[in-house]
Amino acid sequence: MLYSVVMEIPDHLIDAKRELDAAEARYRFQTGMNATIALAAWSDCATAYNRALGAYSARHNIPAPALRQAIEESINPLAMSDADQEA
Repeated sequence: MLYSVVMEIPDHLIDAKRELDAAEARYRFQTGMNATIALAAWSDCATAYNRALGAYSARHNIPAPALRQAIEESINPLAMSDADQEA
């Protein structure tokens, strides 16, 4: 189910998502010990992002999937509109 939600996304959630994406990109391009360190950093970022998202979702009574989608759209609006056109 797709949600159509208009909301103002807090900067800390957008920043946390960008940090998570950057950590994932670093992990994908590492090997050996560097990959292990990058994986640990990605894991920490993922945990922080999911906790922040869950807390905001619960505090404002917004479904987490809708909030995730809104964050993705705020970071990369063209990618989400392309996906909507394919559906």
